[in-house]
Amino acid sequence: MIPLLCMLMVIGYSAMLPVEGFPPGDGPVDLVVLESATVTEIALARGSELISGSAEFPGMLNIAKASATYDPGSGILTVYSQYPFTANYYSAEYSVGDDYELGLISGTYHDCYGAALEHMVLLYRNQDYDGVLEEAWSVFYPGSNPLGREMCVVLLVAGISGVRTRTNAGIPPEEAMEWLEDVYDAGYNLSGELLHQVALPGYPEGLSITRDEYIAALGELATILDSVDCPDKAAEVREAIETIR
Repeated sequence: MIPLLCMLMVIGYSAMLPVEGFPPGDGPVDLVVLESATVTEIALARGSELISGSAEFPGMLNIAKASATYDPGSGILTVYSQYPFTANYYSAEYSVGDDYELGLISGTYHDCYGAALEHMVLLYRNQDYDGVLEEAWSVFYPGSNPLGREMCVVLLVAGISGVRTRTNAGIPPEEAMEWLEDVYDAGYNLSGELLHQVALPGYPEGLSITRDEYIAALGELATILDSVDCPDKAAEVREAIETIR
């Protein structure tokens, strides 16, 4: 085993992270983060001594939002690191030999915003409008979300469809509009804008919801607002439609 202090003096020490899952053995195992000028490497330590050589961590290791877990059944160590001020994260898997030597198996960058948008579109196409709303509320760090505008477009068309489904089922329009208010709140949380304004001044190209779908949803929204005696809001939505055309 290599004295930990000697290794840290040579390479540079960033932090230590407890590893969950190792048998108690001779004591708890920690993940040691070793940083050079070009790469981030990790190693295992017990107490004051390293018990493994180092292996590269290919992503950015944000120790403040990182975890390390060992699965005794598979002999796999998984290291998770969430990037600062974003929902996105990087995970890497390592084999752990009988001598604790680490071998990098895989490393993956996880785009949580892209995955959330893809799921919202799928839920909308499957007519699960409540599911779209739930997914919208589940987005962490919405201020760092590069796809917030497109998510709001999906959320709006799902919201209008949800109101239609409710009124067709005999729910009074006023009650259905209460649900739409929650949809609007989720949209504001994602973008800081009203849902019918997120695509202004012109409708972006290449979105998962077509311009015609979006305009049709806005037209239906204006009609609904007229039906619940909100002519001023209906006029505002119709102005948005003319701006997009």
